[in-house]
Amino acid sequence: ADDLLTQLNSSEKGDWKQFQEFCFNLVKVTLEESEFKNVTTKYEDRTKFEALGASGQRRDILIANNPRNLSENSIWIKLKKDWDCEILIFDAKYYTVDLTDREIYQMYAYLSKETGRIGIILSKEGKFDRTAETAIRRIRKDGYGVLIFSNKDIADWINEYKESGSVQRTFFEKYTKYISGFSP
Repeated sequence: ADDLLTQLNSSEKGDWKQFQEFCFNLVKVTLEESEFKNVTTKYEDRTKFEALGASGQRRDILIANNPRNLSENSIWIKLKKDWDCEILIFDAKYYTVDLTDREIYQMYAYLSKETGRIGIILSKEGKFDRTAETAIRRIRKDGYGVLIFSNKDIADWINEYKESGSVQRTFFEKYTKYISGFSP
């Protein structure tokens, strides 16, 4: 977990590719290796939806929602039952500017009743503008959602993992704030 905090700090000074790799490792270590069973974290190419980056690739991070803890109190079971989340979709955004409606609708385009109706954006700053707020309210009316984690939220996620070997509390708190209407 200390290595993840070091990677997070390094990614703040790096570029979007470094941040994306960090986010992939974060999901792999804290979810694939501790929260879920019989799953593999993988990239999903989105080249048909988005212009290519300098490296020729922009990818989402996917992991099957197959939790080890089958308790009704598990955030993963809650996401599976309440939001049809068979797959968790993460999108790494290395933005120093606010997220806009474009990024929210981009995530919304990947969500479905077959994969899941909630997506997760990992954003360096975690800030969003009024157009993004409007988009979040709009997709919420359709029964879909987007959770946004800033680097501060990610540091809390890593610290929880470091302390307990789980990230349930961090995700549950973010989810609870979202469904209460406070923030994504």
